[in-house]
Amino acid sequence: MKQQRNALGVGSSDLALPQRFVRKILQAVQKHFGVERAALYLFNPNLGDLEIDQAVGVTAKWKERRVALGQGVVGWVGSRGEAARADLRKTAGGLGREGSEMAAPLSEGESLV
Repeated sequence: MKQQRNALGVGSSDLALPQRFVRKILQAVQKHFGVERAALYLFNPNLGDLEIDQAVGVTAKWKERRVALGQGVVGWVGSRGEAARADLRKTAGGLGREGSEMAAPLSEGESLV
């Protein structure tokens, strides 16, 4: 039986594999919105910082980088729990050097994911 996929290219079998599911969502964001890079950062409660869990268009060097809460756009969003967009020519610490960066928090109740 052929698995049906939605407009994002995600099938029911992808839901059982969270990393594959997230990667497909990031690929869909990249394709449909024309972004160069997309990443899911997760909060590491043991270290108190953010780390990339899945990414597309991001170099291996960037994937290893940790982001302190309050640092750059992603860290600002993580520390405040509010979405933000910034001009990367004016704001350091983003995934790129030009254009803009957008970040939005994921939370479960009051806790940052």
